[in-house]
Amino acid sequence: MGDKREYHIKRIEGALKRRVRGINHQVEYLERLTKKINEEKNSFIKQDKLNRYCKEEEGLKKMKDELDLFINIKVPNYLKRNKVDYSIHMIKTI
Repeated sequence: MGDKREYHIKRIEGALKRRVRGINHQVEYLERLTKKINEEKNSFIKQDKLNRYCKEEEGLKKMKDELDLFINIKVPNYLKRNKVDYSIHMIKTI
């Protein structure tokens, strides 16, 4: 029984690490983007460029919401379906 639990925990760890790594890259990109926007606000900036930056920022917020959904709903459902004992604290510490 322990092997089954370990297997599922490893699968979830891998999925979470991949998602977090992707979001970390996006956060770094957003920080560079924000810096660029602040620099360009002082100078003349084209409206379409500013709109594009804002859309990218909205996309990142959507990614964060998807990660929260994954951690709070999809992972517990997966564990219940596979009859694995878990706690939400365990999931969040992965």
